Amino acid sequence: MTAFKYQALNAQGQEDQGVIQADSARAARQQLRLQGLTPLEVQSAEGALGDTAPVRRRAFNQMERSMITRQ
Repeated sequence: MTAFKYQALNAQGQEDQGVIQADSARAARQQLRLQGLTPLEVQSAEGALGDTAPVRRRAFNQMERSMITRQ
């Protein structure tokens, strides 16, 4: 089993976060739903430390794109 960090909404609409043990991210989301939580984000606890963290991409505006392509 792997540890997954999660952010979820509880029945009152408040954000809850923590760590849950599961075989996969899909299984972790299912466990959260069974606990009455609505998952917002589930990621591997190891990935949260930088091993396999998701890449966040930033959109460039037209001026930035033209500057980058010129360089």
